[in-house]
Amino acid sequence: MKKSPDKVFHLSIAIIAIFVTLVSLLSMIYERIPPSLGQILSVSRVWSALHANTPWLGGTAQTLVNRSGDVPGGVGTTKTETTRADQALLEKVNVKAVGKGATAEDVANAKRLLKQINTPELIQNTVQLPLKQPITIELIGNTSAYASALKSLGLNPSEAAGLSMDTGGFTQNSTILIPLSQNKDNADLANTLTHEMTHAIFNQNISYLPSWINEGIAVTMGMTGQKVVENATVYAAYERQLAESIVDVAGQNQLQPLADDESVILSGKTSYDYELQDWLAVRDLIFEHGVAAIDRYLSLMSHHADESQAFIVAFGEKEDVFNQHLTHLLKTAAASTDEGATFGLTIGSQFKGSIDFLQHGKTEWEGVEAKAGSYQITVQQDGRLEGALPAVAPITDVDPSDDNTLYISLTPKGALTWQGTKVTDCGFAFDVHDGLYSFADAWVSLANGQTVYQSTPTLFGVTITSESEVNSNDPIVKLL
Repeated sequence: MKKSPDKVFHLSIAIIAIFVTLVSLLSMIYERIPPSLGQILSVSRVWSALHANTPWLGGTAQTLVNRSGDVPGGVGTTKTETTRADQALLEKVNVKAVGKGATAEDVANAKRLLKQINTPELIQNTVQLPLKQPITIELIGNTSAYASALKSLGLNPSEAAGLSMDTGGFTQNSTILIPLSQNKDNADLANTLTHEMTHAIFNQNISYLPSWINEGIAVTMGMTGQKVVENATVYAAYERQLAESIVDVAGQNQLQPLADDESVILSGKTSYDYELQDWLAVRDLIFEHGVAAIDRYLSLMSHHADESQAFIVAFGEKEDVFNQHLTHLLKTAAASTDEGATFGLTIGSQFKGSIDFLQHGKTEWEGVEAKAGSYQITVQQDGRLEGALPAVAPITDVDPSDDNTLYISLTPKGALTWQGTKVTDCGFAFDVHDGLYSFADAWVSLANGQTVYQSTPTLFGVTITSESEVNSNDPIVKLL
């Protein structure tokens, strides 16, 4: 069986609590200083290159927060209706095309995504801060127009030139710039729209937030927006790739402390994307304390409380202690063992044959008979299978899998064709790093020597619907 995929992704502190509460209550008596966080950017995302080229567009379910806490992989429950209040919020967001290359169709698409995600309400319901003033989103068609738009916001030519090349979005006060050249598909665009609108809402409500919390929440919200529009398996793979990149940094003892000042990010001198570390930090805060704790912290900050005291009141520990905890968590994840993964499969009646699995670093294909229906198949680290489908005879491969790829091959009883050409081999590839399994691609090898690759996990009536790691002791898995 040929293996052809082309992608590999490499406290009870009562006195302080009472003090901060009094400060917060007193501050509400006075007029607030108009908040302005200044310039917040969505830094060049290392994950852009990792993202699948063609998103699978999902349904219209809106993702809204469950105030009691959080669930792995998202920030809450779902609903499908758009209320009059939702529509009123959407009408406060003005989307326009700027410069050559941005079209009316781009504006219509961005508006459709904002409505599908219900972006303003999603953010408001999660962070419990209101959209006070209209937001302007400028969709920009090319790099030079993006640089010009950045300069129009007050950046010097050098800053504008640099940021125009490697940022997926930029927010100043209530104005958002989005370069379409760096948001090439709806999954990227949904992420960036939601990420940057989070910054804009923070700007309208809070005068100061540490950079790591600001960016960490914005990335979390952006990922939530992306999840609404993307195929579940593709999204889970993307999420794991991002997490693994930071786990890898921790494993190499190169992790830097969480940054309070965004200049660390703006300097461009870091060896990895800080925003991803910020994202995992916020995910851990949500996992340990719930979204309500994030809201308590943001409420205190919106009332001009001292930041370090607000953190203690909201989360029960000092920031430096939390930073040490996060570093330990990520290093533990890097040292965790791989115990395999469980895959959800849906098999259509049109596919007859077997489905064979080759675990990374192994030479023996283990297979099951394909029967119509939905199933869970667990692939142990040693390659053994567990599940309800009947096993078929193992096959030894003279060309073993590499150490970082698991293959799932479709072996039909009869001939398969792809656009009129005979298929010689086909299946799905999953990247494996630090015990995290992420969908890489689907491949179809043809008799004419060509190999076709797909970024969604469906071939000939067989779909990979889910993936989850067997190792529940890996601390990174609980954050995803």
